Amino acid sequence: MELKHIEIFLLSIELGSISAAARKMGKQQSVASQWIADLEADLNITLFQRSKNKSQPTEEARLLAPQLKQILTQAQDLKRSAELVSHGEPSILSVLIDEWVPALPVTNAIHQFSQLYPHLILEVQAMPRELILEQVAQQPTCIGLVTELNYHHDHLQYQRIGFYEDVLVASPHFPLAKQKNITVDDLSRFRELVWATHEDGIENEGFGQVYSVINDLQTLIALLEKADSYALLHRQSIDLYLAQKRLITLDCQFEQVKLNRRIECVWSPATAISTTVKELKDCIIHHHDYQQ
Repeated sequence: MELKHIEIFLLSIELGSISAAARKMGKQQSVASQWIADLEADLNITLFQRSKNKSQPTEEARLLAPQLKQILTQAQDLKRSAELVSHGEPSILSVLIDEWVPALPVTNAIHQFSQLYPHLILEVQAMPRELILEQVAQQPTCIGLVTELNYHHDHLQYQRIGFYEDVLVASPHFPLAKQKNITVDDLSRFRELVWATHEDGIENEGFGQVYSVINDLQTLIALLEKADSYALLHRQSIDLYLAQKRLITLDCQFEQVKLNRRIECVWSPATAISTTVKELKDCIIHHHDYQQ
């Protein structure tokens, strides 16, 4: 079985005849017919019912077509990956996102890159900030998105790309929901729900002594709606819930201005040698949806 046999078979089904498939591939009909016959022999199955002037795919052919199409697609992807490797380009790239940074605003950029390079494998992972910086320093195929801190990144290149806004939210039925100028002491009487996937650095950083760490946003929101707790969440992650008034922002005395967290895109200087990694970086920098 050869790939050209599969290709002519799939084209014959798509275009409605073996002769049309032969013309599309620039082959004589006799050659196309022989390729179909070779595929039938290899699979030990009849793929077309032939009459004097036309041929019709059998039911067995239609059942096998999706699997044969998958084989052809995988072979084409393998060929493209091999071409990349032969030119020194990676076939697997990674976008590493700080677990505190909302990932949703970067989906358009990732989608755009995937359209430019449909053959590349792209891994998108959330992980702790310090681990991202280590991975990016060691692997030129990684691009990182991290919360900005007040220090310079040694041995890395970086660019501030925007920010996300954190808001204190609760259920409309939360006991402090209608209170103005809520204080830290007021909040300390209730449980804080902390959205996180990693526990390092959480202890003693909340508004009170009692908190729960939850790594799934939907579970956290369901608990918020029970009306006996509050949380500090990314506004972009809960815009829909705020619009539907399933959640509300709390009026706090200690938060008179927006709590904006700046985001940096970080990468290794070695990424300059790879066209595809540079394209990924540029897509993220220029096509993200974080606030400016």
